[in-house]
Amino acid sequence: AYAKFSSRQNIWSYPLGRSGPISVRDGRPVTSGSQVIEEHDVSPDGRWLVFDGNRRGNMDLYKIPLGGGEAIPLTDFPGNEFAPRWSPDGREIAFYSSGGQGFDIMVMSSGGGAPVVLAGSERASYYPVWSPSGLEIAFQSDWPEQGRIRIVSRDSAGGAWHEAVQLTDLRCVMPVWAPDGSGVLCAWGSDLVFV
Repeated sequence: AYAKFSSRQNIWSYPLGRSGPISVRDGRPVTSGSQVIEEHDVSPDGRWLVFDGNRRGNMDLYKIPLGGGEAIPLTDFPGNEFAPRWSPDGREIAFYSSGGQGFDIMVMSSGGGAPVVLAGSERASYYPVWSPSGLEIAFQSDWPEQGRIRIVSRDSAGGAWHEAVQLTDLRCVMPVWAPDGSGVLCAWGSDLVFV
């Protein structure tokens, strides 16, 4: 005898701006199927949704029109890809991958194709977030110590990326850029730190 476990997690869209509560019945499915979706992001033009899902066994990246439709595979690597984030101009997607010996920060065209590795697996890097200018990406790194924030930058959109630099020397996780790009907010224990 054995038990078979199946998990189904999909993305739903709900209307906002109402004066009263929103009912679960008001939702509209954007994705469907037996899969687990951990994270997603809406394109800057509001037309596309990118998400990570295990439709084919391991976690890959997909994009789908926000109004629904067929999901388009963006990755098919041996490892797992997580936490996709659109660039501010909508031309690129940053994510992290477990394809190497640890976790790599990568950037690829929003249409798919070969990614560029920005921070290698020896640095165990997670959760990339774009700066408002699209010229920097902040991410959480476990190198040289756990929970440091690092930044990788470039001089122009589409240009070559420079070596990542460490931003914090304390354990600070889940970075978020200030809207004007002047710094990064991250969680340090139960406090928030702006650097």
